[in-house]
Amino acid sequence: MLRGIYTAAATMAAQEGRVEIASNNLANADTAGFKRELVLLGSGPSRLVGRQEKQSASIPMSSNFYPLNMMTLGNGLWDAATDMRQGPLKETGNKLDLALSGRGFFSVYTSEGMRFTRSGAFLINSQGFMSTLDGGLLLGESGNPIYIGSQDFTTSQEGDIYNKDGTYVDKLMIVDFPFPEHLNKIGTSYFEDSPKSGDAFSITRPKVLQGYLEGSNLRVVEEMVRMISALRSYERAQKVVQSYDDTLGRAVNDVGKI
Repeated sequence: MLRGIYTAAATMAAQEGRVEIASNNLANADTAGFKRELVLLGSGPSRLVGRQEKQSASIPMSSNFYPLNMMTLGNGLWDAATDMRQGPLKETGNKLDLALSGRGFFSVYTSEGMRFTRSGAFLINSQGFMSTLDGGLLLGESGNPIYIGSQDFTTSQEGDIYNKDGTYVDKLMIVDFPFPEHLNKIGTSYFEDSPKSGDAFSITRPKVLQGYLEGSNLRVVEEMVRMISALRSYERAQKVVQSYDDTLGRAVNDVGKI
């Protein structure tokens, strides 16, 4: 009987993880460059079930266990992956807004080190450098932060940046990865490389759109359906636990009562 409780409890834990991920996705439906997380479910941990005989002085303890079968503890939340499909491109008219059409990531230097992002909502900080809204410095092909100062600028589709007088400033450092879906997600819009993602490589001919932002790739209705499905699965597993608990209570309190 306890096996059923363990199985249902493991399923509840997995569905709770699904709800948390779906909630975070929905909370960032309007975040520029946000990539929704995907839940990877699978069979829960397996345990060997057997029969333990009474101990005997003449028989070693290990000889008293007789295996019967394997018990799988319901569904398990294996991992979460990132959906790297491109979000919709929205025209803003702001020259500091940049969007990537196709693959690639902007390279940003933060206080935590190198990060990569699809969010192109930039600004000019007090020192005249292009930066993200939280202070990360946008990097050029030279590996240095891009200095604009107070001058007007334009960005070509290849990522070349020019001042208003046509002077070349730098080229955006836009990189990609062999397996970007395995990048580690940091916060709402940053990524960092991982052993599974492979090493970054430069994109020589990106397609950069100035005055545009990439929206979240989340489909709100689909995500709401996933959340409702997870909540219902959680409720069903919860009822199973309650049923087993009631049965155990009756076995303890009523069975054998005269």
